[in-house]
Amino acid sequence: MTFDHWADFGVRLIKHKEELIALPRAEGQTGSNAELLDHILDEVLVATIPQVLERYNPYWPQRVLSLLSICIPGNRMKAYGDLLDSISRLGEKAFYTQYVDLYGEIIPGLVKLLGEHGISISSSPSRKFFDYIIGTYLEEILGSEEGSPFLKFSMLTCGHEVCSGVNDFLRSEETTMTIEVENATERCVRGLEIDERYHLFECRGGSYRQPPRMELTKKQVAMAAQHWSVRLSDALELLKSIGTDEEISRIMGERYPDVEEALKGSRAFVKN
Repeated sequence: MTFDHWADFGVRLIKHKEELIALPRAEGQTGSNAELLDHILDEVLVATIPQVLERYNPYWPQRVLSLLSICIPGNRMKAYGDLLDSISRLGEKAFYTQYVDLYGEIIPGLVKLLGEHGISISSSPSRKFFDYIIGTYLEEILGSEEGSPFLKFSMLTCGHEVCSGVNDFLRSEETTMTIEVENATERCVRGLEIDERYHLFECRGGSYRQPPRMELTKKQVAMAAQHWSVRLSDALELLKSIGTDEEISRIMGERYPDVEEALKGSRAFVKN
């Protein structure tokens, strides 16, 4: 069966869990219905978890939520922990990209599932997962004090006059700029990144145009990097989506005072 068939089967079993457990045992059945259901759910998860982790695709968030909808109501805590551990170690993309594409999408559903089943977000194995998300996210966007860029801008040092103007544009409040380009300067500008991960501009045009011009528009990540208040708002939104201050404190443990200092802007948050 495909992933979707397996997952749908598992979700349906969970939905009718009480009814299935209450059925008369089949002739020759040695274990209880509850034990049989647990065994079937384990088999469903064995078949589906490797499939969802095999390769990133646009369906990941929904598929991960489907698995969580089996693990948590079905009390399959080992599989739940293995799944969270696996998606915390994807490593294919920069964390912030993974957050936008996956973590930020599944966190509301995960928190809701845990609440519906009376499971604390600060209990194991949820605590380890949320500790990783909070710590890494805050280091990404509050890794500097108020007023400082959260990531280092890779300034152009090539010496081209045009590229020096691009450096000034990057530091400014302007959002768009048009420059005259030739092949050398075009290569410089198109490759400009933050911290070797985030491309700073959307680029239109280039040296093939007559006259050769390029229109630069700052990406959101570039604009957010310049404004501590924007980064703070993002951090507060993440924490609020996970839990209360008390719950965040239990998750972060002895690191919670560092979180509070970072939210004040008085100290950069460093994960380790």
